[in-house]
Amino acid sequence: MPERVDAILVTYGEPEKNSVPIHYDYSKRILKRITQKVAPIPDYAIPVIAAWRAVSRYLSWRKYGYRSPLNEITMRQGESLESHLKEKCPSVQWNVHVALQFMPMFLPEILYGILEAVPDRVLVIPMYVPRSDFTSGLCDEDFEIFREKYGNLPDSVKRLDPIEQRDKLADVMVEFVKHEMVNRGLNSASAKGRALILGAHGTVISPPPGIRDTGFADTDALGKVLLDQLHPYFDSCSIGWLNHRVGGEWTSPSLEAAVLEMRGNGIEEFVYFPFGFLADNEETLLSGRQVFADLNIENVIHLPCLNDDTAFIELLAEAVLSQNTARAAHGSSPL
Repeated sequence: MPERVDAILVTYGEPEKNSVPIHYDYSKRILKRITQKVAPIPDYAIPVIAAWRAVSRYLSWRKYGYRSPLNEITMRQGESLESHLKEKCPSVQWNVHVALQFMPMFLPEILYGILEAVPDRVLVIPMYVPRSDFTSGLCDEDFEIFREKYGNLPDSVKRLDPIEQRDKLADVMVEFVKHEMVNRGLNSASAKGRALILGAHGTVISPPPGIRDTGFADTDALGKVLLDQLHPYFDSCSIGWLNHRVGGEWTSPSLEAAVLEMRGNGIEEFVYFPFGFLADNEETLLSGRQVFADLNIENVIHLPCLNDDTAFIELLAEAVLSQNTARAAHGSSPL
């Protein structure tokens, strides 16, 4: 029988229906698993805050006609990755799945179902740019939940973070931005006079005790590579952090501050690329756009995330295959 390797793409997930009860459950999970790590929110306040966030999100989504594509995009990423793996290494039985961390299709249950088939190897791939307690670290928490519910986790289960391929990821993003600009009729000459804003989720500068990694180092390092490579095509470039307001001081410059500084220097046209996300979601399609709208800036080219871009999926496939090659080098049968 061929060896079986399963990969699980993991993301937050987002509600597919604009429903207050669904937003409420979703918000409660985020508050408990993320927000309480940086803000001293007592447990008794969670339902109240979750209810407020649920109503607020419901009204916002209805006002702007927003429908989340995140889950659909992640499914497409999984389908494309499985297709690439089967093409590149047909001797292996490849199976790619999707798990969510704040919506049903939770990682522990998905993982349990996969392990019942006794695969030779399972790679859990957090679909986030940075490694942090708020992103890939949630997978480690899910592993602990698995152990509590189902028992020990086999050694065959490993985590693979896309940022481990940082230089290659940067190359993919640079070519992606250039290609998207050409698709919009802009070349290196016509992009002059414009500013490039690289959007990413911000984080607290001085995290509270217990936070090991905020994700700043990974995101900032990738952003600096992109700024260096893309700066020649624009008059000005900057990271713009999408910050919250709880937990103390957040990353700088905020998206608002970066845009205002550039406009103060005479820039009137912007290109916005949310490099800090691997798939479009509420923050890239709604929150980021709202910042520009609130500043009365209309001349903005909003680029999508990598989503299921072919070069990005090929990078993931290469990373998965390299993991199997390394495994074979340590004495296991080659895949």
